[in-house]
Amino acid sequence: MQALILAGGMGSRLGLDRAKCSVMVLDIPIIKYVIDSIEKCGITDISIVVGYRSDDIIEVTDNKFRYIIQEK
Repeated sequence: MQALILAGGMGSRLGLDRAKCSVMVLDIPIIKYVIDSIEKCGITDISIVVGYRSDDIIEVTDNKFRYIIQEK
């Protein structure tokens, strides 16, 4: 089974200068909560769609997934 995480948004309504999925909640990036939930279901083939500040998301996910670049 495969999972696709859509993480290409800018977070402009939140007034952030970084990708909203890389924001920390209780010292953990938001996207890691999503990844942990997917992995608990036994899904290991995970792709992440990134766009704005994609380097933020790739960094907090330790560059260990397949990344799909969403063009503007």
